[in-house]
Amino acid sequence: MRLEGISDLLGEEGTFSMGKHALRAPLSVLIELTYACNLRCKHCMSDDHGAAYTPNEKSLLKIIERELPTTEMKGVLDQLAEAGVFTLFLSGGEPMVHPDFFEITEYAYDRGFYICLLTAGTLIDEDNIERLKACVNKVEANLDAAKAEVYDYFRGVKGAYDWTIRGIKTLVAHQVPMRLNVTLTRVTYPELPAILEQAYALGVREVVAVPLRPAGRALLFKEKLDYGPEEYFEWVQGLRKLKQALPQDMLFAFEYDYSIQAMADPYKVMPSSGAGRIHCTITPTGKVKLQPETPNTPEWIAGDLRRDRFTDIWQNAPIFRSVRDPEAPTFKKCPLRMCMGGCLVRAAAEHGELLGGKDPYCPYCSEHVGEEWFEAAKKYASR
Repeated sequence: MRLEGISDLLGEEGTFSMGKHALRAPLSVLIELTYACNLRCKHCMSDDHGAAYTPNEKSLLKIIERELPTTEMKGVLDQLAEAGVFTLFLSGGEPMVHPDFFEITEYAYDRGFYICLLTAGTLIDEDNIERLKACVNKVEANLDAAKAEVYDYFRGVKGAYDWTIRGIKTLVAHQVPMRLNVTLTRVTYPELPAILEQAYALGVREVVAVPLRPAGRALLFKEKLDYGPEEYFEWVQGLRKLKQALPQDMLFAFEYDYSIQAMADPYKVMPSSGAGRIHCTITPTGKVKLQPETPNTPEWIAGDLRRDRFTDIWQNAPIFRSVRDPEAPTFKKCPLRMCMGGCLVRAAAEHGELLGGKDPYCPYCSEHVGEEWFEAAKKYASR
């Protein structure tokens, strides 16, 4: 169904994936294939629920043996295919360190999913690129600095920069669809002009600046990495100016980039956060939850695929049903139907519980934005 058809179906007040418009299955699922990783990134949001640096085979296997066996992971993929999921994001840790990475990915591709690989890019080379190209539709890699010393500091392992650049060059040379992600932190924000220049020189034409998530190892480096709402809104204004100076064939996107939002959701029917509404996450041990950065504690877990069917979890788990309820007090206070509390995880980090209050970084309802910003946000939403 086209977006204008969805808009007609929802009417004036409805929001896609909310209330009576809830989806019988998510449009996409992010699967964390393993917690194992060959890097020790300062901003890693998985670290507090199992992500582990695995510099050798022994340490890798110690992590892998606690996770879903490949046969069970294939069974999960079967369930997702039967449910009607369109897109899979394969993540980690670092998904490519999994001993059966290609076996699992090829199986998923053969099941008909659109496959997007989320990777640091450090393990992509001429030896595996053709096999990779045959089983993924797109790769999202990272470039968080334009200098080796900054990148290696941020990623926690000396040599990471060189490995990542090798991976990017290999993807470009073999014409694999890709984008580069830059996590916005106090370390990486000053690097953005140089990162964009370098990405363009490497042949990359899509870069996305993504906000830092308050979870995992990022909490240990909070003072060095994190930023408040006022500073973030100033950064976004800077990103807009930076975007205006880029070549026309360079796509640069970021949160609250209204030009991108207008293309992606011209009828303003999508909630600002799709967690538990449009997408969800499956951990390496088979737990189902809202997003990768949410804790693996009982109150945050929607279900366990070692015990429950995916469709039952998606449709009936209390935590999922709660975030789809447009009558929840937090959502009813939102000035716009597309807001719906902003980022649920950021809001929970601010207020100490899910649905405990609004996202302080949301321009539609944050108390930290200036009048000029709010008017711009309101103007976009009313188009």
